[in-house]
Amino acid sequence: MPILLLIIPTSFFENGHSICLFKYFFDIECPGCGMTRALSCFFHFDFIKGIDYNKQIIIIFPLLSYLYIKHIWFLLKK
Repeated sequence: MPILLLIIPTSFFENGHSICLFKYFFDIECPGCGMTRALSCFFHFDFIKGIDYNKQIIIIFPLLSYLYIKHIWFLLKK
């Protein structure tokens, strides 16, 4: 997943339709809306734009980074 977010440009996610079922059925944004775009922005070093999409990215990105690094480290130790 992180490699795909690095390869695919952020504009791909910005121009697409939302796949959020919460937004589709209730026409309001859920707490996770914009997280994929925010992650993509962070992977492309556009931090301000990422925070604009979803402020929770400040917590989620370091946690995901830690988990990815921990998993890679585990695989390399095998």
